[in-house]
Amino acid sequence: MDVNIMLGREYTAFPGLYPTIATKLVFGAKNHPYKSKREVYDALEGNEAMIERLKSYDKAIVIRKYDSSVRQFKESQICKYECKKKVSATN
Repeated sequence: MDVNIMLGREYTAFPGLYPTIATKLVFGAKNHPYKSKREVYDALEGNEAMIERLKSYDKAIVIRKYDSSVRQFKESQICKYECKKKVSATN
């Protein structure tokens, strides 16, 4: 779980994190990329229930340098799939 480049929908692979926790983590990474796990937990603003839920995945949390090109690529691939699907559904 590379929190600095994950998209919200990727958190669905971790039950209990999507949408609320995922939204907070994605927003935090975009505005101030995380440098430590402490910063990741701080993004949950002291909400103990959310912190405990995220702690259940603590070993999966990875913090790499924010890379906007990777994030942009991921977003473009999802849009490419979803946009094609929507166009096909309306034809």
